[in-house]
Amino acid sequence: MQINFSTAKLLVALLFLSGTLLHSGESLSNAGFIPPLFLIQAGQFYVYAFYAVAVAAFFIKKSNYSLNLAQGSYIYFGLGYVTLFLISIIYLEDIERYFLLAITTLLVPNAVKIFFGQGKLKIYTDGLVLGALIYVLTSLAIGFFNFNPDGRFSGYMSNPNAFALSTTTCLLILLYFLDRGAIFKSLAVAICLYLIYISGSRASTYGSLLAVAVWLWFQLKSKFSPVALLAIILIIFTPTIIALTWLEIEDLGRAFQTKEVFSDSGRDIIYAQAIDLISRNQLTGYGMSAHEDLLGTGNVHSSYLRIFFMVGLPAGIIFFTLYFIGLFRAYLNSPQRGIWRPYALILPLLLIGEDYIVGVGSFYFLSFLLILSIELVERSSNNSFLNDQKYKHN
Repeated sequence: MQINFSTAKLLVALLFLSGTLLHSGESLSNAGFIPPLFLIQAGQFYVYAFYAVAVAAFFIKKSNYSLNLAQGSYIYFGLGYVTLFLISIIYLEDIERYFLLAITTLLVPNAVKIFFGQGKLKIYTDGLVLGALIYVLTSLAIGFFNFNPDGRFSGYMSNPNAFALSTTTCLLILLYFLDRGAIFKSLAVAICLYLIYISGSRASTYGSLLAVAVWLWFQLKSKFSPVALLAIILIIFTPTIIALTWLEIEDLGRAFQTKEVFSDSGRDIIYAQAIDLISRNQLTGYGMSAHEDLLGTGNVHSSYLRIFFMVGLPAGIIFFTLYFIGLFRAYLNSPQRGIWRPYALILPLLLIGEDYIVGVGSFYFLSFLLILSIELVERSSNNSFLNDQKYKHN
């Protein structure tokens, strides 16, 4: 299949960026930016998810490609979501959501493989890099335009935790696929770390630091020097250190205020109620939409509690067993310096504070699928993303 480099790269970048708008809320319009893509908010759940399914199904049909269940870790993630889908049928609740979660997990990585799996590795990752860079720079500009010194930084998103999780994904992509010199990469990574930090998201802050540490560890035997990265990080963070010390802007230090990790956002109340109810009905749970009625919230703020609350401990254990087998397989199948090394380590941490694991209309799930696709594309090409520098712009 012939593919134009510039067009394919732009399409991947636009797909990546369209996902970030799913959490934009009213932030863009408040900042005076009302682009046509903002209209995606009106039907984010159905339009975006069905678009992903349609694209995946199209490529699979056109190539006469048959699913190979022994190939890739995606099958374990897919089986986990199939489990939730079957339970949603039993409860007759939220069936569309869990159907879409299951079908997109099984089809989208295969569609990406079909499209980019024949020597087009660098095209795909360059598209992800372009999308990540545009997202970070746009968030930086619009976020500071709207910045509230007494609040948390959220870029052009309405939820600072969603912003931090999205920026963490961008950080991983830029760490492993940005190839524009040590200074440029260091600057991009340092800006991501800074934006995550001032968002106040603890899980993303700790996860991003762990990801950078893992990456630096594997760079010890390479030509990349961590000195430039550490120096730029220090320069960028210095004004914040001054603000914390002399201006006493307490919210800027939220990411490391571990004593209030649950209480300052009301999570402690939701968690206590959820744990109490789970203990009363451990076998079957309360249903796929019960959190809204019994907990009074659409966001349980924990992927683990959300799953166990909905389906009970036995089915929840089955789901997370399949999910973590998928993570473990992706980790083992990844090359030594591949993106799945830190992603498989930090993803369980990132899921503690939010329930995006079932958010088919969230940027988290889209970015999860895009990163999940990397493994299949890599396995089909007989060479590593990191070593594939000889591709053609055809």
